[in-house]
Amino acid sequence: MMTTENISRRDYFAGQALAALLSDPELTMAPDQIAEHVFDVADAMVAELVKREAVQ
Repeated sequence: MMTTENISRRDYFAGQALAALLSDPELTMAPDQIAEHVFDVADAMVAELVKREAVQ
């Protein structure tokens, strides 16, 4: 069983993006499009965090 203790930032962000997308009753994206999109969002979030952490 996966817990939040062993989930990557990327997977966490993807899960949050997925929850937000699925809450839209007008969502028309296919499942494969959703999967690609949420991981694109997650990758962007992780890249931004890395950039900000490098500045500190």
